[in-house]
Amino acid sequence: MNQILLTEKQDNKKKKNKSGSTDLRKIILFFAVVIIIFGLIIAGVYGYKMYKNSNPEEKTAGNPQISLEDITGTEFTLKVESEIGIDKIIYYWDDEAPEEVSLNGRTSNEEKMSVPEGAKKLKVEVIDLNGNSTKTEEDFTKYSTQEGPTIEINALDDEAKIQIKATDQAGMKYISYRWNEEEETTVQVANEGDITIETTIDVIRGTNRLTVRAVNSQDIETSDNQLFIGQNKPKFDVKPVGDELHIKVSHDMGFERIEFYVNGQIYKYNQDYSGYDPTAKELEFKFKLQDGENTLIVLAVSTEQSEEIYQGKCMYPY
Repeated sequence: MNQILLTEKQDNKKKKNKSGSTDLRKIILFFAVVIIIFGLIIAGVYGYKMYKNSNPEEKTAGNPQISLEDITGTEFTLKVESEIGIDKIIYYWDDEAPEEVSLNGRTSNEEKMSVPEGAKKLKVEVIDLNGNSTKTEEDFTKYSTQEGPTIEINALDDEAKIQIKATDQAGMKYISYRWNEEEETTVQVANEGDITIETTIDVIRGTNRLTVRAVNSQDIETSDNQLFIGQNKPKFDVKPVGDELHIKVSHDMGFERIEFYVNGQIYKYNQDYSGYDPTAKELEFKFKLQDGENTLIVLAVSTEQSEEIYQGKCMYPY
């Protein structure tokens, strides 16, 4: 009996040990399966990312962007952008051979470009890694203006005014002028792109030097200067009155001399003339008319050495 009980106890111990070992194996197997599944998930996510990065067709974004910036008369900046990445840029001027620049997937690029001389059209195409493309074109005009604007300074017919004109095919910016060492006066271009600036100024009295500067749209400057003698010319008022010819001569500074040629006779008003007054600003003279044609020539010289000539004819009786 005792032997049987002992045997049963030993069998119960064996059963307990066997059950505990089985539970431990199940736990270990469970965690192993969880670790394997987690590893597979991580590997799958990483593999998917690698797949997307190696296949640009999977990327989606808008077409490439092109912009022309910092444009001057001689150069500009070509900027291109793409979220996907840029394969290449193709550009050319008019009908010239295209130039191709490979960017190998870069998302942006800037390139400083020079404008060729003359009127040209630039055409640009940007192609991304998906084959999407964007095109643009721009007109440029560049003139060879290293000599700068041309300046014209001309006295007008009445000699009391001066016309200043500056021209440059690249476009004018402003002109400035001054008498002697006085402050400059500036005249801006009326509209951006205008190739000419023109202004008219008064001549100042006496002998004075006029200096003119002209600046074009590219800040290239030229200058010129001329000497002017500011004077007013004498004026005449001639008319027949009855059997006489009345001649009025005027000048705001007075007269040095006046000479008359009337029907071949010479008469002079100068320092030898009785009643001569060089400060008199208006003088009147009268001459008898002869029958038939009468001819008259008058030379008047002011005290500032400006002079004027009058010539005329009239019939008497009228």
